[in-house]
Amino acid sequence: MRCYHFTNMYMSPIQHGIQSAHGQMELFIKYKTQSEKKDMLFDWADWHKTMIVLNAGYDITMHEVKTFLDNELNPYPWAYFNESTEAMNGMLTNIALILPEKIYQSAALLRMKRISFTEISSRDNPLEYEPLVFANINYTEEETSFINSACSFSEYEIELINMLNKFNLA
Repeated sequence: MRCYHFTNMYMSPIQHGIQSAHGQMELFIKYKTQSEKKDMLFDWADWHKTMIVLNAGYDITMHEVKTFLDNELNPYPWAYFNESTEAMNGMLTNIALILPEKIYQSAALLRMKRISFTEISSRDNPLEYEPLVFANINYTEEETSFINSACSFSEYEIELINMLNKFNLA
């Protein structure tokens, strides 16, 4: 698991880290009561602790990410941080999101053009996808193991994977 932070491009390098800490604290405030999302958050905090800080661009892009995550289809813990009206006119400076390996590893493989996704159809879940491997690529043992264990992805998760690949490290 990893905690991804989307930060406003107008923050200085040190502010990217400070705003990420603010966003991370909002996660713990938001998920105080018992839930699957709280369990995922504390699993990350207990065993993983890796943070990835991304440059999410302009304020409008930050709000687009926030709107995308504020969706009942989102199965992952997330929170955001706004500065005060007095300090920065309420600017949205950070969005924090806990993600499992299947999302960020798939994003990396997709970015490197080592996988694609194909729709799998069933009566119960008509919009599920699974990794599509290419016959002409020699996959590493680690990649093969991951692809075989990744299971299926919802349409929302595919959009999330594509969204992750839009942003660079801060």
